[in-house]
Amino acid sequence: MPSCSSSAASLSQLPFRCLGTANHAPSTPPSQVNPTLWQQHRNLWGPTAATLLPQSTMPAIRQDGDLSAARMASPTPAMLKSASSAFPPTTGTGPLTVQYPVQPSYFQDREAVVFDMGAQPVRVQALPGRVFNVPVRIDILKRVVRYLRAQWQQGTHKTKNRAEVRGGGRKPWPQKGTGNARHGSIRSPIWVGGGAAHGPKPRSHAHSLPLSIQVMGYKSALSARANEGRMIVVDSLAPEPSAQHGGKVKTKATEQQLKRLLHSVPYKTALLVDSGPYAADGGELLRRGSRNLPWVTILPWQKVTVYHILKHGALIMTADAAAAMAAKLQEPLPHHAARPRRMAWWSEQQKAYRDALTELVAAQQQGQA
Repeated sequence: MPSCSSSAASLSQLPFRCLGTANHAPSTPPSQVNPTLWQQHRNLWGPTAATLLPQSTMPAIRQDGDLSAARMASPTPAMLKSASSAFPPTTGTGPLTVQYPVQPSYFQDREAVVFDMGAQPVRVQALPGRVFNVPVRIDILKRVVRYLRAQWQQGTHKTKNRAEVRGGGRKPWPQKGTGNARHGSIRSPIWVGGGAAHGPKPRSHAHSLPLSIQVMGYKSALSARANEGRMIVVDSLAPEPSAQHGGKVKTKATEQQLKRLLHSVPYKTALLVDSGPYAADGGELLRRGSRNLPWVTILPWQKVTVYHILKHGALIMTADAAAAMAAKLQEPLPHHAARPRRMAWWSEQQKAYRDALTELVAAQQQGQA
C-alpha cells in the first residue's frame, strides 16, 4: 500500500482504507421490463442511453403507465431548492458544470443493463449514483488531466550553456586596438553557435493535487460517459474461442463482437476495462484477441485514469470492474478516516438529508399522481 501522498497517477495508487465493498441493489431480470415501454424509451433516449437509467425510472418502465414518468427529473424538489439549510442540495447548474438537454437526477442510483458479448441483455445491475451520476465539472476534469499529463511528461529537455559548447577556449581578438567590440569567447550566448542562456534543463513537471480532487475527477468522467450514452456494461469481455480454428481466439471475431456492442455509439476509439490480465471477465483471451486492433485499449480497472476515460470515445466495462471501481471510489479518504468522530457526525448529517429528500420526493410524486 503506497503512502498517503498526492502523486497517485492511477486508481490503484490512491491510498484509500479498505472498509468493505458497497452494497448493491438486487439485480432484476430483463423479463420483468415491459417490452412496449422499453422500446419506446429506447426510441426516445437512444438504444445505448436507455441502458443506463436512474433507478427511480425503472419502476415506471416495468409497469404500464405514462412514459413521461421515466424522464429524468430535476435533482431536487422546488421546495428544497428554496429552503435554508446548512447543507444545501447540489443543483449542478454552475458555470463550470456540463448542462444536458434533460437534467439528470444527480446522486440517484442508475440501473445499467448488462450485456453479453453477443449484445444481448443479461440482467440489470445497480450502479451507485455517488459515482456514476454526479455533476460533471469541467474545471475538475481539466485539473486532473493536467496533473496526469504533467506526471507523464519525460522532462528530458536540455540545452548547452557556454561552458558545455565545444570550442571558445581562447579570446577571439585582443581587448583593444582592433576596433571591434570586446569579446572573451566565441561561445558566448550572443554569438551564433554559442551556448544558450537560461535554457531548459532536465526536470520533473509533476505537481501535487489533492486526493479529493482526483476522486471527483473519476466520478465526473464516469458520469459524463454514462450521461452521453457512451458507457456499456457487459457481463464478460472474454471472447469465445473459434471451433473452426482449433479453439483459438481470432482478432476478426473479437472485432465483430465489439462493433456489435458499439453499433449505436459514436466512437473512433474504445476503452475496455476488466478486472485484470488473469481475471475471468476478460483476461488473457481478451488481450490476445484485441492486441492487433489499433482503436482498442485494454486496461484493468486499477490502472484506469481520468485521461484514459476522456480520451476514448466509448467505454466498455465489465460488471465486476464497475462494481470494484465504485467500491474503491466510495471509500473514505485517509484524512477523513483519521477523524472518526467528525466522519461519524458528517455521515449522520448526510443520512438525515437523504432520508428527508426521499420523503419529499415521494410526497411530491404522490401529489402529482
